[in-house]
Amino acid sequence: MTKKKLIFAAWTSSNTSYFAHNTWYKPLKRIFGDFIIFDPQQLIYQYGHEEMNRMFLDLVGKEKPDYIFFWLIYDEFSVDTFIKLREISPKTKLINFFGDDDTRFDIYSRYYSLFIDFPLMSQKNYLNDYYKEGIKNVHYSCGVNTEEFKPLKLKKKYDVTFIGTPNQDRAEYIRFLQQNGVNIKVFGSGWDKYPEFNEINGGKVNNEELLNIINESKINISFTKNYVDKPHFKSRVFEICACNAFLLTEFFSGYYDFYKEGKEIITFKTKDEMLEKVNFYLKDNKKREKIAKAGYIKTIKNYDQYKHFEKLFSEIFSKEKEPSKKILIGKDYKIAKIKKEELNDIDSIKEKLKDYDYISFFNKDAIYSKYWDFFHVYPIKNTKKPISICDPYLYSNSLGKFLSIYAPYSFQVLDKKDFYKILDPSQIVVEKNYFLKNINEFKLLLDRKEVDIINENNTSFILIPLVSIKNIENLGHEKMTKVSLPTYEVKIHVLARQKKLFYDKFIYFLIFKSILSYPFILRSLILKIFLKKQKIKESLINQF
Repeated sequence: MTKKKLIFAAWTSSNTSYFAHNTWYKPLKRIFGDFIIFDPQQLIYQYGHEEMNRMFLDLVGKEKPDYIFFWLIYDEFSVDTFIKLREISPKTKLINFFGDDDTRFDIYSRYYSLFIDFPLMSQKNYLNDYYKEGIKNVHYSCGVNTEEFKPLKLKKKYDVTFIGTPNQDRAEYIRFLQQNGVNIKVFGSGWDKYPEFNEINGGKVNNEELLNIINESKINISFTKNYVDKPHFKSRVFEICACNAFLLTEFFSGYYDFYKEGKEIITFKTKDEMLEKVNFYLKDNKKREKIAKAGYIKTIKNYDQYKHFEKLFSEIFSKEKEPSKKILIGKDYKIAKIKKEELNDIDSIKEKLKDYDYISFFNKDAIYSKYWDFFHVYPIKNTKKPISICDPYLYSNSLGKFLSIYAPYSFQVLDKKDFYKILDPSQIVVEKNYFLKNINEFKLLLDRKEVDIINENNTSFILIPLVSIKNIENLGHEKMTKVSLPTYEVKIHVLARQKKLFYDKFIYFLIFKSILSYPFILRSLILKIFLKKQKIKESLINQF
C-alpha cells in the first residue's frame, strides 16, 4: 500500500450495485492508503450539475490529491472544471477508464483524453487510435474484482439464465429458446415490457442476487451486441468465469484474446447454434463443468483486478515526475458564422469568407460554449474529415437546459429525413473549401432537407453538448427517448430532495412546455411515475 492520495471520482463510485464500485473500489483502496470517494452521479442528483462541479473543485483544492480516478460518462465534469483543476492542483495526475471505444473513441474518448494523464482503455485494437492522436501513457486495462465475483457452494437451480436488458435482438433469442422448450429465466430491467415473458421474468436484481444467480445457473448466457447492433466486449464474460460458472456467449472475436473457444468459453453466432449448444451442455454435466473450471482458472490467473492494478500502478508511479498534462486551448484559426440568407449571393459569400478557415451557421437564439470552436476544429484537423457536429442542449428561459440530444446516436438510429429535422445549423462546423464546393447542398441542409452531405466518411461527431438551442422538431415519444438525455430529471431529483418539487415553478413550466411543444417529455414523466407506483405495490405484496 502506498501513502499516495487518490480521489475516486468515477461515475457511481459509491453505489454498490454498479460497475465502477464493484470493479475498482476495493482494488484501489488496497493500493492507496489515503482514499477519498467522490461520486458525481450521487451528488448531481442531490445538488445539481453546477454545484457538483463546484464541490469537486473545492475538494481537490483542499486535498491536493496525487491522483484522481475518473470514469467519465458524458459531460458530468465540465471542460471548465478540468481547466480549473490544473490551476488549483497542478501536480495532480488524472486517470480515466475509457470503455466501449468501438462506439465511443471517435465521438468521445479522443476529446476527453486530451485532459487525462493516464488513459485506461479496454479494447486492444483501439490502442493505435490513441497513439495517432498523440495521446501518450495509454494503458490497456481489463479485469474482474474476484472478491465480488467468486464461486459459491450453491445448488444449480436454474437450467439457463440471462441477466441484462432486452436490448437489440435479445428478446428474440430468449423467445426462441422458450419456444423450443428450454427452461430459461431472465433477470434485469425492461423485461416487464414483454408480457409473454412474465412467467420467466425474475425482475431487477442487486449485486448479491446477481452473484447467486450466476452460481446457481447451469448455463449463463451473455449477449455481445451494442446499441448499433455490433458485437463488442462485455465485462459480464469475466464476471461469469470468475464464479467458476459455465458461459455461453454470443460470438465476438475479441473474446479469443482472453479465452480459448471450446475449452474455456463457448460461443454461438445464430439462434439455432445457441439452442444446439444449450441442449448439448445441459445434458453433459462433466464437459460443462470442465469448461467452467478452465475459464475460472484462466480468469483468476490472468484477469484478477487486484493483480492487474498492482502492476498498472507500479508503471504509473514510475512516471510521477513527469509534468501533469495541460491542454492549451488556443485559436490559430478563424471561423465565420454565416446566415442562411447570405447563401443566396454566392459571389458575396466567397468574398466574405476569403480570410476564414472554417464555416459555421448563425442561430440568433443559440448559446455557444466557449470551447465550441476548439472542439469542432480539433477533429477536422486530426481526421481530415471536413465536417464536425456536436450535441446540443435544449433550453428555455424558464427551465434552463432541460434536454440534450445525442447527435451521433441520432445519425445512427434515425432515418435521414428525421435526422435532418432535428439537426440545428449551430451544431455544425465545415472546412471552408469543402463548404464552397458543396454550397448548394448546404443550402438544402439549412432548409432541413434530406441531402447526402453528411456521412461517416466526411463527418466527425462530438458527444459533448457545446451549444444550447431553443427549439427542435418533436419526432414523437419512441424516437425522441432513443436519442435524448432528460437532463430535466436532475432538477426534479434536487427539488424532490429539498421537498420543494410542487412549490417550485420548474415542474409547472416543464409540464406547460411539454404540453405546448414536447409531449414525449410529459409521457415519459407519467410512465416513470406509473412504474414507480407499480414497484412500490409489488414490494408491498412481496412482504405478505
